[in-house]
Amino acid sequence: MSPGKGMFVRGGRKEASVRKSVLTERLHYIMVFELTAPTPTSPASPGIFREMRLRDLYNYIQRMVQVEETTSSPLPRSRSASYGSSSSPPASTPKNHHSPLGGYLHPRDMRRMVTPFSKSNLPALIVRRHVILINFDPLRAIILRDRVLLLVPDGADGVVLGLEKSVRGGIKQKVEDVFGEVELKGMRGSASTPVPPSSSSLEESSYIQTDISFELVCLDSVLQAACEVVDKEFRTLSSKVIATTDTLKRSATLSAGAVENAQELLRQCKNEISILEGRTEGMDRAMEEVLGEDEDLALMNLTKLITEPDKFIQPVSKTVLEEEGDEPELIIEAYSQQSLSTLNGLKLLRGQVQSTEELVSMQLDRNRNRLLAYNTLLSLVTACLAAAGLVGSFFGMNINNGIEQEEGAFPKVVWGTLGGATAMGVIMVWKLTKTGVF
Repeated sequence: MSPGKGMFVRGGRKEASVRKSVLTERLHYIMVFELTAPTPTSPASPGIFREMRLRDLYNYIQRMVQVEETTSSPLPRSRSASYGSSSSPPASTPKNHHSPLGGYLHPRDMRRMVTPFSKSNLPALIVRRHVILINFDPLRAIILRDRVLLLVPDGADGVVLGLEKSVRGGIKQKVEDVFGEVELKGMRGSASTPVPPSSSSLEESSYIQTDISFELVCLDSVLQAACEVVDKEFRTLSSKVIATTDTLKRSATLSAGAVENAQELLRQCKNEISILEGRTEGMDRAMEEVLGEDEDLALMNLTKLITEPDKFIQPVSKTVLEEEGDEPELIIEAYSQQSLSTLNGLKLLRGQVQSTEELVSMQLDRNRNRLLAYNTLLSLVTACLAAAGLVGSFFGMNINNGIEQEEGAFPKVVWGTLGGATAMGVIMVWKLTKTGVF
C-alpha cells in the first residue's frame, strides 16, 4: 500500500468517526420537562417528563408552530418560510409587502440548545415566530404560546421544580414574594383563579391590576431562575475567595504548607471567576441584543400573534413595534440590570483576588529583601574577619619581623587588628546605609 493511499484511509476513518459522533448526538435522547398553560378545565395540570431526540423535539415544535400559524396568519405559509431562519419573504414577494414579521424556527437553532457550551456556542436568547428559545447555562428552555419545554440538565431537578412553581404561580406568586398575599385581577398564565374585587375603596386599593400572558410569565420565570443560579454561584464563590484571602493575609503566622494550599485555592477561585464572568457576560450580551431589536421584542408576544395577527404583518410601524415590545422589554431589561450587577460584583471579586496576589507578592519581596540584607551583612562580617586573618597570617610567617622580643607586642597586634576590622565594618555599613541598601 502506498503512503498516499494509507493516508487517505486514515483520513477516511477519521471523517467516519466524526460523522458517527454527530449522528450519535442527533440520536441521543434528551430529557424534556413540559409545562402547559392553565385552562378553565385544567387550571393546574402537572408537568410531563418526555424523552425525545433532537429531530423529534424539532418536529414537535414545528407542529405546534404550524397550528399557531394556521390559526393566526391569513397568508399561505411556504415551505421555505417554515425552515428558513431569515425574516425575508420569498423572492417573488416584494419586501415589506404583506409578509409575516420575523423568521421561523430553523434546525440550527435547535442544535444550539443541545450542543455543549463552548466558545462557538455562547448563551443566547433567540426569538422566532411563535417560539422563544433561551440558552442560558444550565437552563435551556423553549417557550410557546401555551407551553414551555425545559431541557433538563443533569443534577438540576431542584431548579426545574422551582421553575415549575414560579410558572404555576404566575404573576401572583411573584407579587406575593415581594408584597405578601394580595389579590390579582385579570391575571393570565396563572393557576390561581382571580377573585373579583370588593366594592369598597379600601379593598380596591390592595387589588392589583395585571394582564400578563403565559409566555411572558414563562420568560420572566426562566430569566429569574438563570439569574438566581448565577447569583448563587457568585455568593458561594465570594465566600470562598474571602476565606482564602483572609488566610493569605496572615500568611506570616502560617506554615509553608498552609500558605501553598491557600495559594492553590486562590488560583482555583481565579479560574472559577473567569468562567462565571464569561457566562454572565454572555447572558447580558444575549439580552442586550434582543433589547436592541424592536421586532424581536414585539414577537415575544406569542399570544398576540394569534389574537391580533394583523399587527404583525409587514410593514409594521415603529409605534406598533414599540407598543408591543414594551412588556418584554421591561422584563428583559430588569434581568439585564441584575446580570450587570452580578458582573460588577465579579469584577470587584477579581480585583480583590488581584490585590491579594499583589499583597502576597509584596510580602515575598519584603522577605527576599531581608534575606539579601542579611546575606550582605554576613558578607561584610566575613570580609572583616578575612582582613583580620590576613594580619595574623603575616605574623605567622617563619621570618624575623623585628618585634619578637618587644614586650607587649602581642596585645597591641591583637587589639589593633580587631580595631581595624571593626572600623572597616562600620565604614562599609555606613556607606551602604547612606546609599539605601540597608
